[in-house]
Amino acid sequence: MSVPANEGGGVEPLSFTDYNGRSDAAPESGPLFSILLKAVEDASEAIVVTEAQLAEPGPRILWVNPAFTEITGYERDEVVGRTPRLLQGPKTEPSVLRRLRKRLRAGERFEGEAINYRKDGSPFVNHWSIAPIHNDTGTIEYWVSIQRDVTEKRRLEREVLRVQEEERRRIGRDLHDSVGSDLVSAGMLLDNVLEQYAEDETLAGRLQNVRAAIKRGYDDLRKLTQGLSPVDLSEGSLTVALETLVAQMSGVGLEIRGVDLDAMLADWDVESLAHVYWIVKEATVNALQHAEADVITISARQANGTLTLSVEDDGQGFVPDDETTGWGLRTMAYRADLVGGELEVETKPGIGTRVSCRLSV
Repeated sequence: MSVPANEGGGVEPLSFTDYNGRSDAAPESGPLFSILLKAVEDASEAIVVTEAQLAEPGPRILWVNPAFTEITGYERDEVVGRTPRLLQGPKTEPSVLRRLRKRLRAGERFEGEAINYRKDGSPFVNHWSIAPIHNDTGTIEYWVSIQRDVTEKRRLEREVLRVQEEERRRIGRDLHDSVGSDLVSAGMLLDNVLEQYAEDETLAGRLQNVRAAIKRGYDDLRKLTQGLSPVDLSEGSLTVALETLVAQMSGVGLEIRGVDLDAMLADWDVESLAHVYWIVKEATVNALQHAEADVITISARQANGTLTLSVEDDGQGFVPDDETTGWGLRTMAYRADLVGGELEVETKPGIGTRVSCRLSV
């Protein structure tokens, strides 16, 4: 459809041209409509309008704004009649595309991001939001997508996470090398003293208690430094990583029934698996250290194409917007967003907390 400029001039006519080259007059016109047209033409985000048909060869692109050309390098006449799949490539995440298809087939909005490719073949991280446009009878006639290049933003955010994890590793290494060495030396010196005063049962008994306290301190330090170290997911096994996490923590159980995590997440990269692991670990550590929980259970369940990993405890609960918990929750929510998941927190003071991460698989 084509809309003439308003009387004030200066508004570029908007043209939605479909794959047959057809052009129809707009049902409405006037200053307000012209302003809206100029807004979408001048928007800094790429705007893409496609037909409703989702099955191949659809949904075909009917119109894009100039920002789409700036981001992708494709001119409008190069993409009209083709599908947004032309932006996909070898590193486009299959899990994101599955979520996209599932939501659109249900006629629902979708928001996500994945690696896409420009006309010159260079990759970029595309964050997009898609919404259906219905006609008067409620039938979907078009899909409208707003897209942004968030490559640099995600690079900086991932760099922050990398620096944080490197700092954890450094702190853990320093604690182990300095405090750990001091505790080992103190234990060895105490062993020598015990040999000298072995006949004095009273003194030897007290020294044994001190020796036991040093050992407990060293064991606690070792667990702490292990917890600060990055998880090794080089083999891609989230199940093994969670089993190792459980083995390091007392009072924690692991319940994964009828769900093969590694099979379901087989096409996930190591970085994405690490984000999921850290969500579970952060929730578990919070339950142990802050909620004073006696029982913590890590569980996984699958239903309707959704994998839900949960950490549930019987601790004292917390106030969600409290400063002591807010940062940890934001970090977990951010990690969930990076892998296209959703974080849900249910907490009841004096009863316990459940942290769940829902992933589309």
